[in-house]
Amino acid sequence: MHESQNNTLDLPISNRTLNFRRVDLAFSAPGLEDIFAHKNNKALAETLAHHRYQSLCPMIMDTYPTSLELPLGSFLIGLKRAGDLTYMHKRRHDEQ
Repeated sequence: MHESQNNTLDLPISNRTLNFRRVDLAFSAPGLEDIFAHKNNKALAETLAHHRYQSLCPMIMDTYPTSLELPLGSFLIGLKRAGDLTYMHKRRHDEQ
């Protein structure tokens, strides 16, 4: 993989190379910012009970024990607005 200074990325695969170029996206429709805050109204505790989020349980439960009954979207937007980057943390499965 080779990234050039002109915002392109060349990715060799087998006997060919895929060429990508950076494209800036601009969303003009109102209300698209922080849409994740409204996506899911399950409580944080209910979300953490799902097997997909078990790797986040200890950290969230230790750090935010008083937030477990908040709707997930409210919890996440609160973290973002406070400058707490925990809301961007990936599950271990995603990092592999």
